[in-house]
Amino acid sequence: MKLLYLWVENHKEMIKNQYFNISNSYHINFDIEFNRLHIFKNKEYIESFYGNNILDVTAIVGRNGVGKTTIARSLYDICNSVNPVDDEKDYPAYITKHIVVYEEESQYEGEPSKLIIHYFLDKNLKVEITEDIVVDLINLKAIQGKEFERAEQQHDMTTVYFTNAFEINNVLDNQGFSEFSSWGTHKSLAYTPMISLNRAFKEMKNHYGASKANGGLMMLDVIDQYAKSMTTDFRTAYATSLTYNYLIAVRYFPGAIARILPVMKDFKLSITEFGEYIKFKERFIRLSQFDQTVMFIRKNIYEYIALNFGKNYWGKIYVNILCEIVLFLNVFNSGYKNVDFDVLEEEHTKINTDEAFEKILGQIEDNEKNTPKKELIRRIRNVQDIDLNIIREFNQLKDGTIEVLRDVAWYKQVQNFLADYDSIKDIEIQKTINFGFKPLIELIINHYNNKETVYGRMIQIVPQPMSSGEVALINIFATVYSAMNKKTSGSLLLILDEIDAFLHPKWQQDILTYITSWINESEFFNKKKVQLVVATHSPIILSDIPREKIIYLKEPFETYSGGQELTFGANISTLFYDSFFMEKGSIGAIARKKIQWAINNIENTNLNLDDRKRLVYIINNIGDKFLRENLKSYPVYIEAAKESRYDL
Repeated sequence: MKLLYLWVENHKEMIKNQYFNISNSYHINFDIEFNRLHIFKNKEYIESFYGNNILDVTAIVGRNGVGKTTIARSLYDICNSVNPVDDEKDYPAYITKHIVVYEEESQYEGEPSKLIIHYFLDKNLKVEITEDIVVDLINLKAIQGKEFERAEQQHDMTTVYFTNAFEINNVLDNQGFSEFSSWGTHKSLAYTPMISLNRAFKEMKNHYGASKANGGLMMLDVIDQYAKSMTTDFRTAYATSLTYNYLIAVRYFPGAIARILPVMKDFKLSITEFGEYIKFKERFIRLSQFDQTVMFIRKNIYEYIALNFGKNYWGKIYVNILCEIVLFLNVFNSGYKNVDFDVLEEEHTKINTDEAFEKILGQIEDNEKNTPKKELIRRIRNVQDIDLNIIREFNQLKDGTIEVLRDVAWYKQVQNFLADYDSIKDIEIQKTINFGFKPLIELIINHYNNKETVYGRMIQIVPQPMSSGEVALINIFATVYSAMNKKTSGSLLLILDEIDAFLHPKWQQDILTYITSWINESEFFNKKKVQLVVATHSPIILSDIPREKIIYLKEPFETYSGGQELTFGANISTLFYDSFFMEKGSIGAIARKKIQWAINNIENTNLNLDDRKRLVYIINNIGDKFLRENLKSYPVYIEAAKESRYDL
């Protein structure tokens, strides 16, 4: 399914009575006065111009502030589904009078084209067609019941929006992006830095098991509190989000892209430590009861047994799980009134000693309920090697706490580690790894969003320092990969806003080649069809796109169609002047002002000494050879240049 045309009467009080030809495969025009849509095929249109899996490529260009991003977002808002309209209900601002025209791909050779038209108007839409084109008209004001279900199934497209820019709109109430799914299939997906950050926050918290398992009815506060404490730093969340994109880049990017990113050569790996958030806190006595519990387990148990595992990364994960078991057993929680951490301070007992361990554990009364747990904690503190039987003993404890834990995702993580260990223990992990560690990288990628395993939250990848351009390029391609590999509906309408942001001119030159080649040639994309819409300020990117595939904006939210030169393969200086409306040229404003002053004074014989020096300096530094040599021929310059040499 391909998007051809959009007309909107009033989008958020910004886009008014405007049309946008998203694909030039048809000539489409809406006559507002007669409520008539004229459609006929473009005989000059070339199918598969960018490859068999690329339905089309369209660019949105124009001055700053004319609405490129707003138009890109309106495509995302309006085209993600069938939007029935009820005049008696309130709808989001984008549900305004509009027309959307799609083309449904022919299933068989020789089959006539079929256009699907969604419209919301005061009157029924009239369609004027001059050729053999099948049209399915869908009146959004009238559609309901089975007709609506059929239209939903027919809308075989998923909209995907991406930008590398941090935007205030993404954090304001009612201004952010929403994502839509139908029956487990994505219909719209949004990727922005703020969305990625928010998503990473939620994922990190959920990865600590702070959610209900299937069929679970309860969740321990202690798990939720530990998850919150371990995920309060936004830097960690953002780094986690970027790391996921980075791993996709390392594992799945084609060689042509990987070779231009030196940062992908090698990277570091670390294991998140138990209670890492409390690592540098000192005043034990001033902490909350919960944080005292975490610090005691960290200082007395974690740091004590972690020494036995050295460079064994799977062992470090095992130690984390054991310490979480101690925490989630709730033995030291405030529910046990007789446990008093203050005694360590009062008796000047160091928190990390055997004596401290015995004082705290000894406060717990030995009885049928507590004794098995106390014995298990002793075994955990004395563990020398990976012993999965300790985890199995925890599972077999007969205690109300354990019964509650079985209802939360954290417990499932522990079970899955037990089940997985024999198959993962031989996967190599080192402090520094690279693209050669494929099984490990695939393990992390596959479990990054899997809340029922510990790998996504415990194994941390630390890339080498990256330039903003490398981050931008990695984000673009990781987004393409992520969207292409999700369960989506039909083709993808991939909207890349500010595609050139942070990219070096050489990368701008190659970006569309890399994207289209990757989509066309990669087997793991399963030949998905993609329609690209890019908003850009780059004349280099524009030179890859024919003129009829470009939406020009000269005034805010108004398309402009007159006077454009050919863009495909055009000189970028020409594109600056014409396609980006640079009427005052392509040089900087300071240079333009200084050169204009020199031109205005090139015949002024009354210049003082300082102004003559300035004149010589400006003319000598003009990069345009023709202009520079022309100005040097004037007598005023010649005399002033002689004076400058004498001064030397």
